[in-house]
Amino acid sequence: RQAFPHMALGQYQADNGWMEEFLEEFCEMGQGYCVRSGTLYETYHKWALTAHKFARHSKTFNAELEKRGIQRHRNSTGHYCFAGVRLRPMIFDFDGPHDR
Repeated sequence: RQAFPHMALGQYQADNGWMEEFLEEFCEMGQGYCVRSGTLYETYHKWALTAHKFARHSKTFNAELEKRGIQRHRNSTGHYCFAGVRLRPMIFDFDGPHDR
């Protein structure tokens, strides 16, 4: 097992923790949940910009979700959705989003 220098490990965590941070703060996982892919990406993009984080392209965002087993499919109305995930109910004010 290769040891990472402290700075390299910190950068690795920063580069790869963004999805976990977003999912933990804004999403709930569960059977029967489904969220439109555009809605999920738009929420992520707004979060990244508001939090002064690097906003990844939608293709990168979608690929990261699929790496975690969150599959994208077309629903009955023809929209792309991610199964097994939904956005947390949130209220928004001038200070940013907050849990209800």
